[in-house]
Amino acid sequence: MKQRLGYLDSIRGIAASIVVFGHFSVAYTTGIISTPFANMVLERRPWLSPLILLEDCDTAVCLFFVLSGFVLTKVFSPYIRAHGATLAGRAVRLFVPGFCACTFGCLVLLVTHHLFPSIAKGRLNDWTVFLKDTFISMPLLGYQGLSIFDNISPLSHYIAPLASSANEPLWSLSVEWQGSLLIFALTALQMCQRRLWLTVMLALGLLVMRDWFVCFLFGHLVAIY
Repeated sequence: MKQRLGYLDSIRGIAASIVVFGHFSVAYTTGIISTPFANMVLERRPWLSPLILLEDCDTAVCLFFVLSGFVLTKVFSPYIRAHGATLAGRAVRLFVPGFCACTFGCLVLLVTHHLFPSIAKGRLNDWTVFLKDTFISMPLLGYQGLSIFDNISPLSHYIAPLASSANEPLWSLSVEWQGSLLIFALTALQMCQRRLWLTVMLALGLLVMRDWFVCFLFGHLVAIY
């Protein structure tokens, strides 16, 4: 879109802040939510603790995917015929930061491996695992339980578990890329075969009802209607 929507940027900023705070709290302040009293309060009466909203990373990520489905539908529509350049631009925007994050994380681990020997032992002993994750799993195939290819043979046999990833929070990049391909295909279908598009949307809604990709479908529907 040529004109940015300020309120969408505000929502992105709030969601990003929640994700950052959530990862920080898991890494450094686990005591806030790990004590018996905190668990009791958060499980039975979550409204008593504002921290539950700040630590709800899954909802924030879900919101990101809904926004992607909405925005990408608007972005892809004028350029649906230039599919090569459009998808290449999307890939560069997603995966250049991802590659940089994986490389930076690996360098940090190399420098500080003596501080975290158990982590370094699993991540640095086999460089083929690191390379596969950085150039295949993270950008393309995704991870077990988080990929659109989970039930598609023979691709499903090559999908790695998330625990083997070089940088676990980057799982969302593979979902974002696969969701982008899905929205591009649906946008093209909606522009040329609207009835077929509606049928495909209903079928996909049933297939991915309990998956992250339903967030993209919701955003796509909002953009269309």
